[in-house]
Amino acid sequence: MNEKLFSVQVLRGFACLAVIISHAIGKALNSESIVLPLFISSTPELITFGHFGVDLFFIISGFIMFTVHYKDFGTNGAWKKFLIARFIRLVPIYWLLSSLALVILLIAPELFQHRSSAEIYWVLGSYFFIPVTTSYGLSSPLLGVGWSLNYEMLFYISFAFFLCFFRSYKSLGILSIIGSVSVIIGGNWHLKVTGEIMSLITSPLLLEFLIGIFCGYLFIFHKDTLVHYKRYFLLGSFIIFLCSFIYIPSNYGERFLLWGGGSALLLISALMYEYLFQKTSYFNYVFERFGAASYSAYLIQVFSLPFFSKVFLLMNLGTNWLIYVVFIVFGTV
Repeated sequence: MNEKLFSVQVLRGFACLAVIISHAIGKALNSESIVLPLFISSTPELITFGHFGVDLFFIISGFIMFTVHYKDFGTNGAWKKFLIARFIRLVPIYWLLSSLALVILLIAPELFQHRSSAEIYWVLGSYFFIPVTTSYGLSSPLLGVGWSLNYEMLFYISFAFFLCFFRSYKSLGILSIIGSVSVIIGGNWHLKVTGEIMSLITSPLLLEFLIGIFCGYLFIFHKDTLVHYKRYFLLGSFIIFLCSFIYIPSNYGERFLLWGGGSALLLISALMYEYLFQKTSYFNYVFERFGAASYSAYLIQVFSLPFFSKVFLLMNLGTNWLIYVVFIVFGTV
């Protein structure tokens, strides 16, 4: 499918922005100079609500992989082209920023809140998208947000395998069955952090990629039927996200059901509204650029949020949490 889906680009930007805002509010909470309203400071778990953007990313990723490559199954060399394209898209900037983080960690470890030393296996795991826990209990890679890239890479390798050995996209049903069974039987639905390779392979969050593939299948082959139910998809998404705001998921199982389910319905509803109205404007280009920049912004926030936070405090711009968050988020974006 070669048509541009601007709704998907908008949601990618929206997902990235939700995560960045959530992390920015978290920095405000940890700052002694910023005054947060009582309802936030007394309920810090509300800050993690924006993390649903990662789940939306995963579902969009599965959707894009299917809609772009569903005709490539069994095609000679398709799996190589797929992996090379994914490598070029994701790896260079990730390795570059990981190297920057490593240099800073070696030179000025006091700048890191949750990292104390650069253990060799942990560093190698960070570069090669393998979760490794340090001796002091840290599970996230050099770039803290890079934990989600471990999931992305595992999904890409699995998808490339099916591109290589199967001649029909229908074989993805096998992947769905294998993934679902491994998670249901061997997965730990109570995990909050992926700390080892087995917890990654059997994580409920992997099912979000499969949901994205299913969304892609529905869009390609059944959108004329689904468009009649667009309001119900949007309403369902709103209800689920409202419930998840009232009851913030505390583990990967709840996260999959609430944030994954809400994200899937949001994606389908956005696609159906775009398919129905098919309007184009200058804003489409703006949204496309915003969505295209989302991956870079997602990674670089690790450096930009602390940097603009220090700028804000050095410039003595006040103690208002909202101005602080807007300032460091705007600087990042």
